[in-house]
Amino acid sequence: MANENVGSGVKWNKVELLVENGVVNVDATMAMLRAELVAYLASTVEDTAGIAEAVESVFARMPNAESKLIDLNSLALKAFGSMTVASGKETKMLESIKNYIRSESRLFESTDGEAGKLWVVKGAGGGVRQSSPATIEKYKTLKAKKFVDTIVL
Repeated sequence: MANENVGSGVKWNKVELLVENGVVNVDATMAMLRAELVAYLASTVEDTAGIAEAVESVFARMPNAESKLIDLNSLALKAFGSMTVASGKETKMLESIKNYIRSESRLFESTDGEAGKLWVVKGAGGGVRQSSPATIEKYKTLKAKKFVDTIVL
């Protein structure tokens, strides 16, 4: 039961622990792990501010953007086109843009439109819509309709 590897998923039997006089120094080990985690995140996590700005610029260039739906891939490609990306990082950046769009949509849906800048409309005729009062109203209407159309046995 000592090492069930539950919780964070860290495999503690694989982690290099700092030992002093036969006893694990928890504080020193945590400081080492924290420094490594911060360095890892700095080298791998993309700047979402740049991504948010690029996505917003796509909608800003569209007339009547609040009522438009854009295909997720098209939106990501248009946003990508307005960014400067290092050679070899193109695929990763496109995935980061799509992940940003999806996360904003999850936030939008989980807060009923109170937060989240984008909403991914699923299904036929779907796409990405920028958050606005009209978008929030449409979301709530569709959500209510979906609830009414659900049959519980």
